[in-house]
Amino acid sequence: MKSVKKTTILLVFLFVGTLYCTNAYVVNSNTQTLSEINLETNSVNNSFAELGQYSSTAPNKSAITDEFIYTVITYENSVQKISLDGSLIRDYIFLEDSASPNDIMIVNNFAYVTGNTTYKVYKIDLSIDEVVAEIVVGKSPQSMTYKSGFLFVCNTGFDLSTYEYDSGTVSVINLEDFSIESTIDVDLNPQGITIANNDIHVACTGNYGDISGKIDIISLSSLEVINVIDIGGTPGSIDASNNGKVFVANSWPAGIYVYDEITLEIEVTPEDEIFAGGNCVNAFESYLAIVDAADYVSNSIVYFYQLSDFSLIQQFEVGVGATDIKFSNEYVSNTDTNSSPIVSKINVYPNPSKSSFNFDYQSTNSRITTEFNNLKIKIFNIRGQEVQEIHSSNSVLKWNGKDEEGKICGSGIYFCHLMENEKIIASKTLTLIK
Repeated sequence: MKSVKKTTILLVFLFVGTLYCTNAYVVNSNTQTLSEINLETNSVNNSFAELGQYSSTAPNKSAITDEFIYTVITYENSVQKISLDGSLIRDYIFLEDSASPNDIMIVNNFAYVTGNTTYKVYKIDLSIDEVVAEIVVGKSPQSMTYKSGFLFVCNTGFDLSTYEYDSGTVSVINLEDFSIESTIDVDLNPQGITIANNDIHVACTGNYGDISGKIDIISLSSLEVINVIDIGGTPGSIDASNNGKVFVANSWPAGIYVYDEITLEIEVTPEDEIFAGGNCVNAFESYLAIVDAADYVSNSIVYFYQLSDFSLIQQFEVGVGATDIKFSNEYVSNTDTNSSPIVSKINVYPNPSKSSFNFDYQSTNSRITTEFNNLKIKIFNIRGQEVQEIHSSNSVLKWNGKDEEGKICGSGIYFCHLMENEKIIASKTLTLIK
């Protein structure tokens, strides 16, 4: 049994407003534990789960579904599967020897994991918990993000044979056939990545010495770097919020940068001392969570701020060496849960098609082809550009293969998202042929 340092709960203020999630989960790498923070009861369980089978195996990043949390165990070359109800703790998905996995992202019942030393991305089918494909990307891949059928992977360029950094790149993986769509050159040592203002924002850390950090902005339409923010410091973790701000955690010394996603103007720096900590950031709904691992010997602190005014809401003490924080998919809603069907699958026919596509969906109760209520479909091309938005009127939804200006779209792959209240609730790939 691994030892977990005794912790105390530090409460500053109660959360106000609607709770869009109930729990947050923190990976504590040094103590090899998973902490569960309950945001309704303002409590923390620092013994929610033990991570890894052996000591000093470096748990790293995690990803969450409705039922499970999947945590990367770097030096065991595996992913640990833990049920959110606590019934399953010791279930592992093995990658390959010396994979040294770093990050994990879940898209449509598949998990994608970066192998830092094999220079690969692994595809795991979560229905069978096995690796079903792998693909070589750039050197020492780490963080990832996802948009409209594509996975974007930061390749830090760290060369294991020389212990020096080669040029940084971002690999674009088409998840339709799990192939490399493009490789984008970026600044040195890209470690964090997020989507903001329909562009990709990449935090390039530099070499921790004479080359300082930059934020490279990549256009989703051209897949080229269109702007660079000379932010300085050693930026790592990065996340965009829903209020038009991008938050960047400075690796060392710990601190937070904030800039506007449209003007790219830096509004807050670590020197302003508005935020505490800064090893990891996660902007979720109305909250900003910041992890402070401090000296990696003492217990870490997780701070929660209000996004609207950057006020500190509360803070929790967790385990040693916290590396990641993720929120559960649960949320509390004041709306009537029976007002619309719970969608589990979207159906498209015909597909492929030469001219038009019809949509219906399958709910948890029955298949319904009418009464779409307030749902709508958004169509995107492979560059992530929105092509058409189709609103329902109590009838079967249909796309006529044209864009918003009425022009006929070209042959190729398109992506449709079924949305309710601006939330994606189901997705499907379309093939338009001429």
